[in-house]
Amino acid sequence: MQFATLALTLSMAFTAACSASVPPIVAPMRERPAPALAAPAGKARVVFVRPNAYFGSDLPVVLYEKSASEALGFLWNPSYFVVDFEPGHVELCGVAIGAYGSTSGGLVDLMAGVQSSYGGVLTTGVLEAGKTYLVRVDVDSRLTKMAAANPVPLLPGSAEWDEAIAALPESRPVELAGSAGATSGVSVEQCAAERAAASVEEQQRAAIRPDNGKRW
Repeated sequence: MQFATLALTLSMAFTAACSASVPPIVAPMRERPAPALAAPAGKARVVFVRPNAYFGSDLPVVLYEKSASEALGFLWNPSYFVVDFEPGHVELCGVAIGAYGSTSGGLVDLMAGVQSSYGGVLTTGVLEAGKTYLVRVDVDSRLTKMAAANPVPLLPGSAEWDEAIAALPESRPVELAGSAGATSGVSVEQCAAERAAASVEEQQRAAIRPDNGKRW
């Protein structure tokens, strides 16, 4: 009995010593260089950010500008891309898509496999030269749809702005992708219809205001 007690005591002491001497294995965080945030001369820079979120994580999001025939780019979870716009009025449309097949060919290959799309509220406003805008793209659930992608301009100095900036080094940078063909026109019409049916609060949330821009 005494021998069993002694053995148990020695075993517990050895385990405690090992635990104290061997540090826990922690995987290093994979960081990437953050994008340059300062807008080039005569341009307005928009950084589109998709945060790391559970809902809709398997749905790619495509971003369109109303006046363009090509998509601006697409976002996975989490990722970002940067676009330099001419100053002036802009209308942005985010579309969550259900797709299949390979995405190795970029957006063109991705859009070829589209099964369904879900447009969010059209985001509108005026971009000023020399300013940088941070637009977070949220994938939200809807009662009438599976999901919707909503571009939301963030306010410099807010907690949301700071969180998005801090997350950039951990997000995947996405190169701007190619044409999505006629899909862009249909998608922007969907986003415009969503805006018309949205509440005043939702429309204000999707508005780019002068104080949304920051000079670096």
